[in-house]
Amino acid sequence: MANPHLPLLETARVERSVEEIEDRTLVLQCVTACAYGFDRQRAMSWLEREARKELLTPVELQFLETGMGNRQQLMFQVEALFALAWSISLTPSLAFDKYVPETLIDVFPDLEKVESSLDFRRAARLRDQVELVEALDLAYCLHWAVRDSQLRGGRSQAPVEPYVVVERRRALEWLFCEDPWEEITLDT
Repeated sequence: MANPHLPLLETARVERSVEEIEDRTLVLQCVTACAYGFDRQRAMSWLEREARKELLTPVELQFLETGMGNRQQLMFQVEALFALAWSISLTPSLAFDKYVPETLIDVFPDLEKVESSLDFRRAARLRDQVELVEALDLAYCLHWAVRDSQLRGGRSQAPVEPYVVVERRRALEWLFCEDPWEEITLDT
């Protein structure tokens, strides 16, 4: 059931540069890799060399420095990582009915080999504005449907867990605003 009261996104425009998206994506790559078990010190060292370490949120910094934090939530951010990689044309599609493909890691610099981010940055191209707005609109509608189902006491019939939609929407919303990553609002 569609909600006719959802906002129109006709005037939305991307507020982030390709460089900002690349940096946020590389930060998320390191954080999610560590949430899945990669060595935190090696990730921090790589970030200092290849990206802007100051872009780490307080939660991300605490996790990388101490290992403290909600590891599961940080693991969920692999879905945001996927959406950001898609936004800069490093993955061909962003299907909301599927989890992140196992091949996603192939588009990023190899942290194990301390690989440079130069090829990653050279390959990044911002998708067309219309395509990004359409993805944001879909993410918003899907998130609304998930929340509506939860509020009605039902269980989502989606082929993926709700966090997939939520984290991908968070990434897409970030593209269209100037708020810091940790302050993205996901009202539905």
